Amino acid sequence: MKKRIISFILTAVMLLGMVILPATAASTPFKDVKEGKWYTDAVKYVYENKLMNGMTDTTFEPDTPMNRAMLVTVLYRAEGEPAATGTTPFKDLKASWYKKSVAWAYENKVVNGTSDTTFSPLTPITREQIATIFYRFAQFKGRDTSAKANLNTFPDGSKVSKFAKDAMSWAVAEGLITGTKSGDKTLLDPKGNATRAQVATILMRYLESEPKSLQDKIDAMLDRYLCITHGDINIMLNYTGASVKEENVARILRSIAHLSDDVTITFDDFETNVKEEYQGLGDGQYCGVKELEVIFSDPSTGEEVTEYLNFSFRKVLPSGDAGYPDGALGICPEDRNPEFVEAGRKLDAPAILEERKTYDYDGEFTEAGIESFFRNMTGLTDAGTYPFHITGATLEEIAAGEPFYASFEDTLAPDGRADMIWVRAVLRPTLESMIENRISELACAAHDTLYFIGGTSSSVTPESLGAAIGQTFGCDAEILDGFEDFWGDYQPQGNGITVGGDLDIKFTRGDDTYEREIHLAVTKQIYFTYTGAQEGCALGYCWDDVPGEIKAAITVMDSYENGSVAVTSEQMNAEYLEVFFRQETGLDDSVYSFYSSEIQDGKVNVCFRYVDPVTGQVYGTGAVVTLEGLE
Repeated sequence: MKKRIISFILTAVMLLGMVILPATAASTPFKDVKEGKWYTDAVKYVYENKLMNGMTDTTFEPDTPMNRAMLVTVLYRAEGEPAATGTTPFKDLKASWYKKSVAWAYENKVVNGTSDTTFSPLTPITREQIATIFYRFAQFKGRDTSAKANLNTFPDGSKVSKFAKDAMSWAVAEGLITGTKSGDKTLLDPKGNATRAQVATILMRYLESEPKSLQDKIDAMLDRYLCITHGDINIMLNYTGASVKEENVARILRSIAHLSDDVTITFDDFETNVKEEYQGLGDGQYCGVKELEVIFSDPSTGEEVTEYLNFSFRKVLPSGDAGYPDGALGICPEDRNPEFVEAGRKLDAPAILEERKTYDYDGEFTEAGIESFFRNMTGLTDAGTYPFHITGATLEEIAAGEPFYASFEDTLAPDGRADMIWVRAVLRPTLESMIENRISELACAAHDTLYFIGGTSSSVTPESLGAAIGQTFGCDAEILDGFEDFWGDYQPQGNGITVGGDLDIKFTRGDDTYEREIHLAVTKQIYFTYTGAQEGCALGYCWDDVPGEIKAAITVMDSYENGSVAVTSEQMNAEYLEVFFRQETGLDDSVYSFYSSEIQDGKVNVCFRYVDPVTGQVYGTGAVVTLEGLE
């Protein structure tokens, strides 16, 4: 009891004598704040406590975006408008009404500038910036900011900027930010501008909220994860009996209770009560319900909570039959929605969450496209009943083949208990789509031709050309027809001559095959070192398109490939080499960029690069040259 009284006194002192009144039924002078709106009580609260004024005597303008100066002023008032002793480096603080507020906030590290010399006072503030400033304000007040929520429960949780992730996670865990409705989804909308009504609501929640105790967090976890039928928490594990440890279970409990890593969780006699029986289980089998004494300890507050909790431990089945690998469920299998369980099987997720499931994907890399793909796969087409989330990667990263988490929630689970299915997914284009996209990227637009650099006549075989094509397309490639006609034309040609032909090619990736005719052209032994177009690499353009001065330079550079240049010791540097090769090639204009590598074992890679100012096409030529005269 004494601890509670002391805590209350400290909180009161930290408010610096300012008395904050609770929201009342008193009216405001604002004609645009109607009774019954979601923000009405918050507007009354900030008005009565002299934290926010109206934009006019009779209007609050709840939907007007909040700017940076307004927010800092509101926090300055909440702090009791203390004297600001420091100065700021900001040159754009013009109005007197916010100068003291900004000086105080900057001095106390509540806000930073938008640059070293600007604060941008009238710039609208985003929701993630709001979270960051409140996070810093809480730290300034000495408030515990260790609470963390899983932002991945929001469809757009991955869009929170890196600088704001900790702050937004804390704001969500504390209930300051609960999301905004967009159709049937609740979004964080981190990049959206925060309105005056939203800021009033966040401010009221912040000032009225007591920091959540360890017991509060544990109670909230039990409300969601304690099975209403059997009174136990279902723990899904993917460990052998020998490797299962109490820290595995402690990690899961910390996650679902939103506890920091500093909180220790210990169990009474875990080895005897759990491990021995778990070791004998088969896949998908449960230990009987185990009552364990669980001790939660928070070293930052000195709190310790002891709970006697019932657990069921299940070895997770392969192929996602458990529906929620390596985690916890607030519902027993017999209480689960059969449609939802079947959908989990269709995901075909690996039992171990860190393992990836690769899906062939032929849609657009948008939220709507990916959601449609997984809904069609699982049959969970009702978005209201089964919310879908994409987390763990941006759309750009997903399109590049990075793994992400695709998950569904079941709102039909009894009494709001937690039931989810998810998979760590990788989406790759179908083989046909991959080939066609690659052709679009690499084929010369003017001639609908794929150009390659070839080797000697004897080195160009169906196998070597097929291997080069496969390397370019990221799969196996086999030339089925057309090579003999092509090789008959290619064999007698000299260096620099291009030969074309139609080849039937079979592409293979795993069990998938795709056959297509490609018009291929190969230029014999021409080196494009800088652009990476060496033997066996597609160019993306054809020889006919290369500017004349580059063609001439290529002929010169080809004569130096694996040749030598006599130099003195004073000439063994990039400056001399640039002068020398510009004179040799005639590429003396600065539009032709010159590059040279470090000299190693008497050899140097020199090359030119030219970017067409109209098309953006990159052309280049180079050679590996031996420098004579080196000791």
